[in-house]
Parts: sequence; C-alpha cells; structure tokens
Amino acid sequence: KDNLFQTSVSQAYKYDPNQGYVVENILKKGVGYWLKFNGNQNVNITGNIFNNLTINVTQGWNMIGTISEQIDISKITSNPSNIVLSNYFGYDNGYQTVTTLLPSKGYWVKVSQDGELILQSNAEQNPEESINLNEFNIIKIKDDSNGYQELYFGKTKQNIKEDKTKLPPKLSNTFDVRFEKDKFTQIIPENSNSLLEYNSLISLSTWKHK
Repeated sequence: KDNLFQTSVSQAYKYDPNQGYVVENILKKGVGYWLKFNGNQNVNITGNIFNNLTINVTQGWNMIGTISEQIDISKITSNPSNIVLSNYFGYDNGYQTVTTLLPSKGYWVKVSQDGELILQSNAEQNPEESINLNEFNIIKIKDDSNGYQELYFGKTKQNIKEDKTKLPPKLSNTFDVRFEKDKFTQIIPENSNSLLEYNSLISLSTWKHK
C-alpha cells in the first residue's frame, strides 16, 4: 500500500463479510480497498494491463477491484451463475449505484454464495436486472464536506427484490444516510392510501483514520 499510494492519509481497508472492514498492507489484484486522501489528486500506477479477471467472492457483501478498462456490469458473469443479489455500488462522497466499472476504482456487490465473478472486456452483454429509480421520489441529503446520499421512496409496479434496495455496509465515522434495514429505496405498497412513516438512519461525520 505504501509503495502504490504514498500520499494516502489512511490505512487501506478491505471488506471481509465475516469480519467487516479490516486493515490490509499488501494490496491484491481484484480486491477493492478504502483509502483516504487530503484532496483530489492524480496517482500514477505502473504495471501490466489486464482485460480479463476472475475474482473470488464470499457469500454476502464484497468489495472488488476491476480490469484495466471500463466494463459494463452487463458483461460480468459469475460461477455459479446468477449469484449477484445487489446493485453494484461505487463511492463518491456517498454510495452511488453504477452500471459501469472504471479502472482503479473499487466497488461493492452482494452475492448469494461463495463463487467467482468473471470480468472480460470482450464478453457479450447479458440482460441486467436493475431498478428504474426515475419513477420514485428522491430525498437528497448533503453535509458541509460535500458528502451526500440520495434516498428513494414511492409506489411501483416493478418486481424488485429486497437486496436490490439495500446499501453496502457502513464504514465507521463516515457520512452515511439510509433507511432502516440498510435500504436506500423504500417501496410503498401499491394498495396503500394512508400516510406511512419510515425511519432513516443518519450519520454525519468525518472519517477518522489512524
């Protein structure tokens, strides 16, 4: 980590579904990591280009790396097949759903069982189940450090699985906003005509590092 990201002001954290966020000093291909910097900057990394990558994943949430060129999530396959439960999430001052993975970025994804995610730049696109968020109401919450999160709520006729409405695990002492049960999308029953109340869990703070 110190050789690759010399200007980082934090340790590197990977995510383990059984242990949560843990410090890692040796960074490995295919794994995603949390790192903090004092501001926007360019980091030069030299090495071999790889456009195919098989990533081992564990049941639950995983933070993954990606290949040397951008790849649409519809090109990502798995072994066993159809083990991806959630959206893919990046982080940009808050969790954001993504449809394209970019080089040098880390992403969160939840899977139903241990297996592999297979990234191939020349793979064919497959239909990807996703939520059409355009039909929902939006709550945007922002802090004075430009951290922000969008929460969605409303009625829908879409057949949305619960895991598609949830956010990745929170890292302690970071900006974070979510509904109860880790949701960023709260679906109101289609037949409901009454006023419903939902709680949101809000944490506004600065990431502390050692």
